[in-house]
Amino acid sequence: VELDPERYPGILTRGGLLAVLGHPDQPSPVLRGKFIREQVFCDPPPPPPCNADTTLPPIDPDATARQQLEQKTSGDACVGCHSFLNPPGFAFDHFDQVGKWRETDHGLEIDTTGELVMTDVDGEFEGHVDLIQRFADSPEAEACMTTHWFRYAYGRGVTEADTCTQEDLSTMFAESGGDLRELMVALTQTRAFLYRAPAAGDSQ
Repeated sequence: VELDPERYPGILTRGGLLAVLGHPDQPSPVLRGKFIREQVFCDPPPPPPCNADTTLPPIDPDATARQQLEQKTSGDACVGCHSFLNPPGFAFDHFDQVGKWRETDHGLEIDTTGELVMTDVDGEFEGHVDLIQRFADSPEAEACMTTHWFRYAYGRGVTEADTCTQEDLSTMFAESGGDLRELMVALTQTRAFLYRAPAAGDSQ
């Protein structure tokens, strides 16, 4: 399947991912925004308050999903987190709940503009392509990518003792221009990869 790179730039626009980050009958800007905070910037949002109403409102054929969500999350108890969760999710509103491109939502014009906040590449964006380009220019996103590969390659979480290793890997990844092959090689050259701390009871 050939996809137009002007419309589908990278993994964040793939149907499999967008379908996972959606509900059975409608897309979820909240889940998409949460994914970006957690997986692109390694900055997970706090859980919702215990008394928060997280039920989905009935689909309104006379409103876009964005309009409904903005209305539901505009209260004082919600707006604090949703002010930075919703906008990056809205950027992908041209994709429905299974990742299929759509021109309108219930026949209404789709608004994919917004403002990215609480990152190192904050600012207004015009849609998902513009937003994804911001991610590509973000040192924070590069460092987060390094953290994901660290966890995957070593099969464990990051500890305080790994601070220097992470900094070295992040520097190398940035200097390589984001070359994943170079990062994978570098992961095999660290003390964390080459040496194992003795477990209790191991002979010295």
